[in-house]
Amino acid sequence: MPVRSQLNSSAAKAAANQESSPESAVKETSRAQLFATLAVITLATVVAYSPVLFDFFNGDDFVHLTWLRHAITQPELIWKNFYSSWLDGTTTKFYRPLISVFMVTDYFVWRSNGLGFHLTNLAFHLCSSFLLFGIVRGVVQQLTGRKDDRVALLSAAVFALYPLHPEAVSWITGRVDSIVTTFSLASFWAYLHWRESTKVKWLVLSLFCFALGLISKEMAITVPAVLVLFELLRPNTSFKKLFVTTPFWLVLAGYFVVRRLALGTFVGGYDDSLLFIANFKEFLLNWLHALRMLIIPINKELVGSHNLLTKAWEGLCIGAVALGIWRFATDKNSRRPILFTLGWFALSLLPVYKLFAIADDLQGSRLAYLATVPLSVLFAFALGYFRIHAVLRIALPVGFCTLAAVLLWINNQPWREAGLQANALRHSLQQIYNEEKGDPQTLLIGMPDHHKGAYISRNALWGMTKFPQMKGDIWNCLMLNQFEPVHPFGFLKESLFKDRAQIKVFRWVPADQRFLAVPLKSAHVATTFKLEGPARISSDGKLRPELVFQPITDSCWDLDFVRVDLDLENPGTFPTGADLLYANDINPTFQLGRRTHFDLEPNVRKQSLLFALRSLPEWSFGSSGARLKLLLPPGSTAVIKSITAVPSASVMPQIDFENSGYMGTKGYLHLGADKPQNKLTVDASSVPGATAVDVEITRANLLFEEQNSPKPSTFAREHRPAALKGTIILDKKDFSTPGIYELRAWAKDSSGKLIGRSSDHIVIAVDP
Repeated sequence: MPVRSQLNSSAAKAAANQESSPESAVKETSRAQLFATLAVITLATVVAYSPVLFDFFNGDDFVHLTWLRHAITQPELIWKNFYSSWLDGTTTKFYRPLISVFMVTDYFVWRSNGLGFHLTNLAFHLCSSFLLFGIVRGVVQQLTGRKDDRVALLSAAVFALYPLHPEAVSWITGRVDSIVTTFSLASFWAYLHWRESTKVKWLVLSLFCFALGLISKEMAITVPAVLVLFELLRPNTSFKKLFVTTPFWLVLAGYFVVRRLALGTFVGGYDDSLLFIANFKEFLLNWLHALRMLIIPINKELVGSHNLLTKAWEGLCIGAVALGIWRFATDKNSRRPILFTLGWFALSLLPVYKLFAIADDLQGSRLAYLATVPLSVLFAFALGYFRIHAVLRIALPVGFCTLAAVLLWINNQPWREAGLQANALRHSLQQIYNEEKGDPQTLLIGMPDHHKGAYISRNALWGMTKFPQMKGDIWNCLMLNQFEPVHPFGFLKESLFKDRAQIKVFRWVPADQRFLAVPLKSAHVATTFKLEGPARISSDGKLRPELVFQPITDSCWDLDFVRVDLDLENPGTFPTGADLLYANDINPTFQLGRRTHFDLEPNVRKQSLLFALRSLPEWSFGSSGARLKLLLPPGSTAVIKSITAVPSASVMPQIDFENSGYMGTKGYLHLGADKPQNKLTVDASSVPGATAVDVEITRANLLFEEQNSPKPSTFAREHRPAALKGTIILDKKDFSTPGIYELRAWAKDSSGKLIGRSSDHIVIAVDP
């Protein structure tokens, strides 16, 4: 036999032996099986998202509709996004022009039909799932020299059906995260083809997709680092081989230059600071909670912690972790891909390190959308291990994906309901302005911010009150609720009452799905209270002692502060503090979300608890049925000595500036080229023990602090001393960053200690 034939025969036998060995790679799936599996994944994904496909718009979507209405006839507005902040944002600095291009494309085809927008979101999500299949296939082959369609298909299935995704896919504005993920994955997929074939067309395609990702959202900056990590783990790698990623770093450098020219900053976003963290402990706790929600992506408003579905998911996750560790320990061929995926997961979370917080109702989950790509791959490596029992080899991945699909369908239900409520709000607004003449000053209270985590009216009113949602543009309609801390409601209360004849007030009635007019009235009398229980309250175990009491008044408007004097029979350290829940005809039942808080002093027996109700619109506009519930820490016992209504002037300074009332600037002090200076008056002379005033100004464009707070802000940029009664001058040149700032004042005693509560805040609006 010729030598060549012998070699070929030996190679064939070796290949056959390797093929039959249990340690060999999983056989490549046939093309028919491959397409059938991808078709099943697609169908299951469409079914899971079907509840939201025919929804209208939610929350920030209405902001886009207002912009799109103009952009469709003024293309220069689209082009402007390429050289300035996204959608002309002044309080935020984002460079995302490609998102506007896709929005305009949808609007051009579908106008205000939400179906088309939702189909686009779903299409990007499915594209990412298919790209992930190709990426995992390529990564495994290039890092191990084998193919594993099982893990690749399972990765695509887990990602497509992962329950955390509704905020990024079901919410139209959430497409920012799904689009950047698609282009980032497309860039990686093309890169793998280039590294395998060395054809330049794949490199060009990869760089092009990377650039598209960068102008979609900042998250794409992780792509070059992911490529470097991949190169480091390739067999027989060397330092010189890392230079193949140089074109991507050059594109990234060019992006930052463009970003600097367009936004005036390299960082931008919500905060120009790269490393500023106000409270490191809170930051760490948010991260730990977010990581848990990332792995257990179950909306707790829908499915409780003890629900069978939750326990089943947790059990599968624990099993997946155990299998993953076992696979890493026993399967040498999988170690490089698993190490790469772990590194990819860490890199995916870096761009959102300051914002990474996922609530129990999954609010904020869109920020983890990119991170679920490598997370899905990790699940696939664990659940797709071929060495486990034959039955488990099928049951575990099928069971995991089936449960994921069920949970995804459940997590989508709030978005469907939120869309229906947004439609009801819009319809009722149309009825108001069909009956009202012109554009009167109108104030809305009680509009739902979200439904179990799905946004409804957050940032929506501006777009809801513009054409084509209305017959014409409405400019004088404002919304107040507990989720809008920026608007200075407390500061405007006096001017609101003074000009009440010129202002229309409506409250949202959820049961009737419509707005009702609210009469604005004031009691103007000292309020007394009637206790609905004994003055001594206590509880055992984890329950909180409670006392319900009723203000003797027919209006909540003047009841700004409530002081509760009590004697703690078992003083100690109580981290939970005390809460005062409120209810009235607007919100007739007590809910923990409607409360004001007070931190108890540790190890003090006699305490005076001061609760601020002044800046709570849903309390202030109430009339009949006003009730308050005091909650003390679990296990405490207290005797209530007295409950007193406290005038606001006795606990906080008064601040004012020219034309500041509701019929004027509505509490916004503007600084700009036309008026670079403005004068603010402060007066704490009615606060007992006050000798001076401290004026606090927070950092730009951040969430505003608690109103009428006893504590300084954790986001303060400066504190200015002021006389007990006098003026301070605010100058535009002292504010380096355009945007909005929160200003509050405290009374100080002779020792310089802050006393009482902060004043009502105002907003400093600094124009570019």
